[in-house]
Amino acid sequence: MLTQDKEVFHQEKAEILQVGLVVSSYIGVDDTGARHQGQNGYCTVVGNDWFTYFESTASKSRLNFLQVLQGGQRDYVVNQAARNYWEKYEIAAAIVAKLTQGPQQFTEETTWQAHLQELGITGARHVRVVTEGALLGGLVSRGVSPDLHVLSDGAGQFVIFAHCSCWIHMERPLPRLVPHNEEHRAAIEGARQRIWEFYQELKTYKKQPDAARSLFCKSALMLCPSRGRLTRASTRSSKTCPNTRPTCCACWTGRRCRCITMAKSRISEST
Repeated sequence: MLTQDKEVFHQEKAEILQVGLVVSSYIGVDDTGARHQGQNGYCTVVGNDWFTYFESTASKSRLNFLQVLQGGQRDYVVNQAARNYWEKYEIAAAIVAKLTQGPQQFTEETTWQAHLQELGITGARHVRVVTEGALLGGLVSRGVSPDLHVLSDGAGQFVIFAHCSCWIHMERPLPRLVPHNEEHRAAIEGARQRIWEFYQELKTYKKQPDAARSLFCKSALMLCPSRGRLTRASTRSSKTCPNTRPTCCACWTGRRCRCITMAKSRISEST
């Protein structure tokens, strides 16, 4: 194990993360418990087809995840991405007004925290949310797309940018449905089977999009309850699509499939 003269490797690791985030349209993320230097902690993994990055930290939270994405250099930036985040989590307009006055960028945590104290922003939730927004704004200021898709198991710390559930965690709730009869059981199993058949067809579509396009569209129409409205829905943004709730694959925006809803509805229709 390398224990000396390793600084150059840490520098390369940091550069890989920053370049990987800038050039990527999506990242897959997860964390797990791990011991580091004799202490219980967590290891977070970030990556996709282009790169993989591991980081050990003492805690796991959204704040920690944003810090992991930023690497060793902190950037707290008040920009549109930060303001959108604050609006999403209903930070009071008066607080946002304070933050948009004066300095808009900070590179040290102590300076940022001192700035919040000067503005009178001291409540635990307000400090946490505005800090998360500023860190997210810092990532966007570095060139990370505000539409970056973050693929995870749905844990709250990962729900930033354009979040989407991974395929396994999308399907996992289906076996938890309790069937009342054989018809119910068949509906659940049928939905699970279609999910994985569609997954294989997606892999084929990725390799040969032109050749597999008709099969892909046919399977998507069968899988999603929006049925014939799928093509129309795919041209809409996730905010305006009337055929879907948040996290639905009918918009083709990396959002969770509604097969769970479909299976539940079939069970209720038969009772």
